[in-house]
Amino acid sequence: MFKWKHSRIVFWISIMTILIFTGCFGSPQAKPEFKPKIKVGLVLAETNSARNQYLIAKMKESAKSLNIKLIEGDSKNNSEQQKTQIEKMIKEKVEAVIMQPINSDVAKDFISMLEEQNIKIVIIDLLPENVSVDAFIAPDYVKVGELQAQYILSPEIELKPLIIIGEPNSISGKILSGNLKQLKNSSLVKDLGVKEVPDKSTSKAYEISKNEYSKNSPNAIIAHYEQYTSGIMKFLKETKLEKKVAFVTMDINKESLPDILEGNLIAVDTMPNLLAQVILETTDSLLKTDSWKYDMQINNGTALVPAKYTPVRIINIDNLYLLNERFPELEKLIKSGQITIPKQENKNEKQQKKTKLKVKTTDGKEYEVTIPGEIEKVEMMPDEKQE
Repeated sequence: MFKWKHSRIVFWISIMTILIFTGCFGSPQAKPEFKPKIKVGLVLAETNSARNQYLIAKMKESAKSLNIKLIEGDSKNNSEQQKTQIEKMIKEKVEAVIMQPINSDVAKDFISMLEEQNIKIVIIDLLPENVSVDAFIAPDYVKVGELQAQYILSPEIELKPLIIIGEPNSISGKILSGNLKQLKNSSLVKDLGVKEVPDKSTSKAYEISKNEYSKNSPNAIIAHYEQYTSGIMKFLKETKLEKKVAFVTMDINKESLPDILEGNLIAVDTMPNLLAQVILETTDSLLKTDSWKYDMQINNGTALVPAKYTPVRIINIDNLYLLNERFPELEKLIKSGQITIPKQENKNEKQQKKTKLKVKTTDGKEYEVTIPGEIEKVEMMPDEKQE
């Protein structure tokens, strides 16, 4: 009996010793592996426009969930400054660079600098000719131009349009091709003017629209950059032409919201929220798998470039609410009464409203008729011919 008890004591002491030295019930948990953030350079042509500011904000938001550290660079619309930013990214040892070229000519050299360092290259908005990059992502700028032209053509009146463009070797060249595709084939266009505004200057856009109106009196204006919008609108309001001259631009800032709400302005939105998502997802996929889901390959002279065009849309008084997230002040403007939305008759709604009328005569017969619209008053009058 004593031996049996002794054996049990020895057994439990052995078990306890094993647990103390090996840990309780299972192997010890490994420490979580620390993954440093992937460095990605973001070199934009400028950061003053509302569109690019929103693009940066959305990309920063997406970068957090993808474990990406965005290193920003502002080229200030200056080619030498953009070169400095590219050099900065190389020194930072980034694994990829997202670049928005200022123009297609000088960007070629910057792409070569990145290629020499085996850095992944994602080009947005403007693809320089005869270069090979890992990805090209842009809004469909030809479609932007088509939508702008279709808007001013829609009233079907004789047109004398003025198109205010940027440098031909910038995205403005793509937009212009979309404009001309629609306008040159229309019998409504009698006189078409195209004027270049250098440096995306608001004041120069004002001067050119003023000078061109004094010479040719255009009844429609198309602008290719949001920076032109306030200058052109300033001229239209000074001359009380904002309701007489159709004006369509590209991209939207908070200063243009009241004019869209008042029906003075239409804009084509390049949807920077969607664009930012596609850019970051593409960069992440390239870094992890060396591939991405592109829609097409562009024959770019010396190479086939994988590419994706993101959608664009017309923004007017009817669908401006789609921008509530981007412009929180929009709802405040309407609620405060600073902006009043003009009531527009909805012809479709009016046609859909019908009234069913039931009539019972003195001899017991019943008649039923459906009348379009709403009945305000019913009068009973005997037929004098039958009296």
